[in-house]
Amino acid sequence: MLASSSLLVANDIVIYTLSSHMSPLVLPIVLKSDYGYMVINQGGTKAPKPLYILADRERGIVQRFNSKKSFLASLSAIQKKGIMKRYDKCISPLSYGLLDEHYVAEEVKSICLSKGITLGGRDMHCNCKMNVTDEIYKQMKIRREKLRKKANP
Repeated sequence: MLASSSLLVANDIVIYTLSSHMSPLVLPIVLKSDYGYMVINQGGTKAPKPLYILADRERGIVQRFNSKKSFLASLSAIQKKGIMKRYDKCISPLSYGLLDEHYVAEEVKSICLSKGITLGGRDMHCNCKMNVTDEIYKQMKIRREKLRKKANP
């Protein structure tokens, strides 16, 4: 395990923050379920390097793991029932480029089912707007509105 930490924003637990090289904005991914996990490729497609994140609302912790084995062991140690969600980014998942051996969806499903933890699906987050400057975004909205008015006079 790398580190156990939690960032609280207005009493919410932030699992991870999305950022963009084209914007100074940061988008927090907030834990909305009892438990949450993420799988992130920190190394790119040529040298994939997995990071596993496991969050626990009741205990108020976010754990980070470099090892699939350690992540699954910590997941297996959860004692209470609840809802587990996978948190990710839209369009291009944070795990993009990882090798098949790095993925954990089947193992997470198996462990959760054996412990009576309900799988709550995915919670997707979009940072697409972060890649567009405010001025370009305003212009896109104006164009869309003009097209909408033209189509529905």
